[in-house]
Amino acid sequence: MTASAPLILAGQANDTRLLVSVTNVSKDPVAIWWEVQGPDGPLYDCLTVDLSGPGGQRTLLLTGDRNASTSGRDVLGPGAVRSAELDLEEWSRAPLNGGNELTAGAWTAIARYRCEEPDCWRGEVVAPPVHVHLTG
Repeated sequence: MTASAPLILAGQANDTRLLVSVTNVSKDPVAIWWEVQGPDGPLYDCLTVDLSGPGGQRTLLLTGDRNASTSGRDVLGPGAVRSAELDLEEWSRAPLNGGNELTAGAWTAIARYRCEEPDCWRGEVVAPPVHVHLTG
């Protein structure tokens, strides 16, 4: 996190899922680009997850085709939190991420929020690493 970032990002592992939360730690509202709806569920254009484990290193992109009417812009009041529950095995099988399953074993996951969208806070925050056990 940069010194001036009004946001913090955190991750928490639960089996093959990663719960990623962004929190507004400033005293002012902060606009973020968070969740948009796609035909198969929520998408997170500004989130990625870097994985390191028995299968090497991979970066999962959490985006895809979307429903035309949705917008990902959200305004967080001071102290407000938005969360995303990510199934890492499911996202690894997405064509955008190579379509390959993750090798079973212990992985380290680092969530990253990076936004360049207009009318939102622009910058990057990175969550501390968390350990995830994947069944493959």
